[in-house]
Amino acid sequence: MTNAIKSVTGATHDELERAQAHGVEPDQRFHYRAYAPPLRAEAAKLRFAEKFDAIKLMPNNTDETAMELYKLGKEAPDLQTADIAYKALVRRCRKTELGDAADRQRWFPPFDAYGKPYVTRKPKPASDTTFPAN
Repeated sequence: MTNAIKSVTGATHDELERAQAHGVEPDQRFHYRAYAPPLRAEAAKLRFAEKFDAIKLMPNNTDETAMELYKLGKEAPDLQTADIAYKALVRRCRKTELGDAADRQRWFPPFDAYGKPYVTRKPKPASDTTFPAN
């Protein structure tokens, strides 16, 4: 009997009364759309803080620590939070290849096809100390 007609019954009077007693607050359509984005941002910052605390336990100037700080910064929810990971990368892992490239790039550097970080930022030209002739 796979083709049998199925009947759907409506809600009983008791179920309707219970639904009325426990209404949604606020009683507005799509109200969750206003509440969800700030909660999502707060959750992302809490995840960042949790991962950052775990990375604090790793040793300085190791490739593993540098890569974890790099990934944390690239996944950060906003620029201010990413800046925390960038500064930690440069301060704690400057002697690594990734930390040095981040310092010279002044942000998280891209990687080449071989997995090595490279700097795309052009160095400032050396300032000319001679004075112009009048």
